[in-house]
Amino acid sequence: MYTDGDTVYITCTNRVYDFETDAWSVTDCDSTYPKVTIVDPAGTVQKTSQSMTKKVTGKYEYAYTLSSPVAGWWTGYMVTVNNTYTDRKEFGFEVR
Repeated sequence: MYTDGDTVYITCTNRVYDFETDAWSVTDCDSTYPKVTIVDPAGTVQKTSQSMTKKVTGKYEYAYTLSSPVAGWWTGYMVTVNNTYTDRKEFGFEVR
């Protein structure tokens, strides 16, 4: 649960399945991904398609600081692309 002035750290781990080896691996996304979009409880998009910071191979982070936020359940999604394959992962967090 977050309040005004808190920073929400949104993380993404990019896992890719290899059919030849029948195994998952952590790998980097295509160069301009992942992107994150954040929506407040009123349905207003607060951030659209923002680039996430690469921390290590296949792991990314976006820091979003709440400033006079709307209380309630916030949602959003991250988009990753690997060799033209697009994936969307949703997330949510509560603000009081």
